[in-house]
Amino acid sequence: MKRTDKSDFIEKYSEKFGNAVVSILANYRGLDVETMNGLRSDLRKLENGEFRVVKNSLCRRILDGTDKEPLNEHLYGPTSIYFGYDDPVAPAKALVDFAKKNDAFELKAAYYDGRLLLPAEIAALGQMASKPELQAMLLGLLSAPPRNFVNLLANVPRGLLNVLHARKQQLEEGAEA
Repeated sequence: MKRTDKSDFIEKYSEKFGNAVVSILANYRGLDVETMNGLRSDLRKLENGEFRVVKNSLCRRILDGTDKEPLNEHLYGPTSIYFGYDDPVAPAKALVDFAKKNDAFELKAAYYDGRLLLPAEIAALGQMASKPELQAMLLGLLSAPPRNFVNLLANVPRGLLNVLHARKQQLEEGAEA
């Protein structure tokens, strides 16, 4: 790689590391091209993220002196990085599921919320509810009180209507006898 290409790489990836909410490192040794393309295709479906194969020595230079420097000890062998710019759970879930299906794919480490995560912690992150799921739960919680109040208000006339209907049937049965 030429010196200008290296400086462009460092500048570009410094920005990626800086903007990423989560950075997940993985070892892809032993995967064939078709399997890697399948993984890339699955990860493209996720919003606000990108999957890259990186050069370890250049990444070490980028991470030196930053808060993400603990990732340096995991930059060995073939390394791929997923940069997640929004939701940390969806990529963790996708990569953990992929690692379960493909023994050759190994999660190395991740950096999220100011700390280094090891593979077991990445798996735990992947089991959490994703951002859309949390938004749906919050919407359900926020809409429950008004819905319950409307049901309460509707029950009063509904109850009166049921009493009147029962009385009407009682009078009709008494008139027939």
